[in-house]
Amino acid sequence: MRTRWLARVACLVVMLSGSSAVALAAGMGGGGFVGGDRTTNRDNREMKPSRYYVLRVMRSMEDVTFEVVANTDYSSKMKKYEEDYVQACKDWAKARSEAQKAKQEFTDKKPVKPRVERVGSFRKEEEAKANADKQQQQWEAMMAKKKGEEPPKDEKKKDDKKQAKKAG
Repeated sequence: MRTRWLARVACLVVMLSGSSAVALAAGMGGGGFVGGDRTTNRDNREMKPSRYYVLRVMRSMEDVTFEVVANTDYSSKMKKYEEDYVQACKDWAKARSEAQKAKQEFTDKKPVKPRVERVGSFRKEEEAKANADKQQQQWEAMMAKKKGEEPPKDEKKKDDKKQAKKAG
């Protein structure tokens, strides 16, 4: 115990004097008072996702998708959506200017920036995928109702049961 204390005091004196090589040597022998570059397992391990997000990507009311993204890939996915939109705008502008130079009519619409919302967060990827599929089916059923079409068979049975309960 006493030698450890003396080593730490000696290390402190060496540090104050400015000799870093001697301080490292004293720190190694004296119980590690001077901690050099320590590497931890955290630095060397690969990041595992702890959450999975369900994203609703709306390019238009008709073009809506639900995607599952790990929390470690979330920021890169958002950057990818932004880069894709910027590239689509550049391509559209180029095609438009070429059409104007050729004095042709240009009817293509300007690309719409996708609206991305995080609508769910899950610990397990399977749960996130199941939720994304469920929300996709609900969205498609809602759009079918708006258009006046029949909803898919599963939804129709549920609607019939709801109407039977209301009537009875």
